[in-house]
Amino acid sequence: SSGINAEYGVANEDRYIATRSVDGTLYHNAHPDRDSINGSFFPVPDQIYPPLEMFEEEARFLEALRNPELSLASLFNLLGRSYPREDPRYKARFQQLAERVNGSNVDSILFSPHFIPL
Repeated sequence: SSGINAEYGVANEDRYIATRSVDGTLYHNAHPDRDSINGSFFPVPDQIYPPLEMFEEEARFLEALRNPELSLASLFNLLGRSYPREDPRYKARFQQLAERVNGSNVDSILFSPHFIPL
């Protein structure tokens, strides 16, 4: 678990972030960990984060598509945070997700402007 300074007006770089390891020890996070934690708790609208491995590797992506615990809406959302919409990788994964949607009973809410590249 992580402890975060969640005060308003504090720059992400200045936030005090500590993580408790499994044995109970508290430690300060290195910068890559801090960036990840800041991005999770204080997301920047329209910020592109490093792509998840499941979008980078075909086998992992297909496994994610078959996973009943992952909603298609969350995959669309994560895809939009992993690549800019004009990126060919975004377009290819979006097409694969759209084909999956066409074969299932998913609410039309998925096709809001939030998910579809304009």
